[in-house]
Amino acid sequence: MDNDKTREKAVAYVRMSTDRQKYSISNQLEAIKTYAEAKNLDLIEVFSDYGQSGTQLKGRKEAIRLFEIIGANKAYFKHLLVYDMSRWGRYQNTDESAHYEYLCNQAGVKVHYCAELFENDGSLYSNLIKNIKRTMAGEHSRELSAKVFQGQCNLIRIGFRQGGAPGYGLRRMLVDENRTPKGILERGKYKSIQTDRVVQVLGPKEEVEVVRDIYRMFVEQKMREREIARILNERNIKTDFNRDWTAATILQILTNEKYIGNNVFNKSSRKLTELLPYEPLKRRKTDENEWIKAEKAFPAIIDKKTFLVAKAIIKSRNIRYSDEKLLEMLSGLFKKHGRVSGILIDETDEMPSSAVYYNRFGSLIRAYTLIGYTPERDYSYIEINNKIREMRTSLMYLIKDALLNEGASVQIDPEYGDMRWINGEVKLYLVLCRCKRSESGHALWHVQAERICEPDFTIIARLNADNKTIKDYFLFSRFDAGFLERNIREINNAFMEMFRYDSIEWFYEIFSRNKIKEIA
Repeated sequence: MDNDKTREKAVAYVRMSTDRQKYSISNQLEAIKTYAEAKNLDLIEVFSDYGQSGTQLKGRKEAIRLFEIIGANKAYFKHLLVYDMSRWGRYQNTDESAHYEYLCNQAGVKVHYCAELFENDGSLYSNLIKNIKRTMAGEHSRELSAKVFQGQCNLIRIGFRQGGAPGYGLRRMLVDENRTPKGILERGKYKSIQTDRVVQVLGPKEEVEVVRDIYRMFVEQKMREREIARILNERNIKTDFNRDWTAATILQILTNEKYIGNNVFNKSSRKLTELLPYEPLKRRKTDENEWIKAEKAFPAIIDKKTFLVAKAIIKSRNIRYSDEKLLEMLSGLFKKHGRVSGILIDETDEMPSSAVYYNRFGSLIRAYTLIGYTPERDYSYIEINNKIREMRTSLMYLIKDALLNEGASVQIDPEYGDMRWINGEVKLYLVLCRCKRSESGHALWHVQAERICEPDFTIIARLNADNKTIKDYFLFSRFDAGFLERNIREINNAFMEMFRYDSIEWFYEIFSRNKIKEIA
């Protein structure tokens, strides 16, 4: 018993990146437990990330929680045990890997790499080996990325599909290594045997005919995508995702070579081998000469000649206009109709889309201003909303810091990035309500309540008339959401007033953490 009191506290971090590493976590833990016993450490908690890549911290929920505890100087342990450098992370920038270890050291937490052959003791030898190991871990991911990509390319060339929804009018067929059909893969279903493959086949006859109708309307009848979408919606025909048709979904069918039976891959890329160590991992569109293509790999719905005619029509419209030309066209639209709007721009065939103006000038309002047009509607609320979003972010950080000071932990919810988990147990959502004036001149606060029932607690911060400072707070649990009025007034009913507070400092104390020895 006395020996247990002298043993220093330790926690472990374990990670596996794929489901095929079935026993990876248990193997790591076994080695870590053996190491802890040998070092006379008391292993009190394990932080586990399942199915998470080590190339970046994003998505590793438990690693983020661990570093938040350490970063807030709330560590209740002196040692952090990791199986090896690769489980710590295969960061592409070795400085990132070192940074997280530095944070641990600053908080008085020593990092141990249990399966490595060197002692992490801060010596020159240890530091040299760590840097080599960090580089090797990152390089392993880059090499693996290149090998996986090459394997995918080979499968494309011999006629097997790689990922993604099949598309309207098409289906995925599961086949074995001898190409013997095993059945259609419905949406959300994937192959379970590694040697099985997926090929593309035609879908139901009625869907195939719809695809051919789309090409006939576009090529022969010279209809625009928007008009085709309207006709299909009037026929009550839904897309493969059971949604209404839009110009964008029609364009996708008109431009994808899978409808002429071609197997195309690498239209966009996210390979580690394309990045410098300091660059974030992001997807980029590739040039057509980088695409991997196998022609006539699958049954075709559309003949190649019709597809190329459609492609030529679309290409002829893709003109890169100068800023001056865009504003000239917008000014002409204004003179013709006496007004301008995003809908009017999109409905005018000879005009570029409203998205072009948005991306080129930063907003439609700015484009309107440049041609001397002031919308009748007051759009000043857009600027106010932008500032409120900034205020919300700042307030979320203040709430997080207050909770950390109470000993609680705070993590971003992976499903809803604007929510936070407190202590991994309670989900919190923050709403900022700007002050408006009703027709009678009274102050009014409207609550956007789409997510009120999803979190365990919702804090509604009501702004003053200047929309720059906070007036008060309303705090609702998920069980109290029925009492919430969507329009909050200066004077509310008794039920609403039950949930109003001038300050929310008391709320933080609910989640404070105390060590057992402090309570005993």
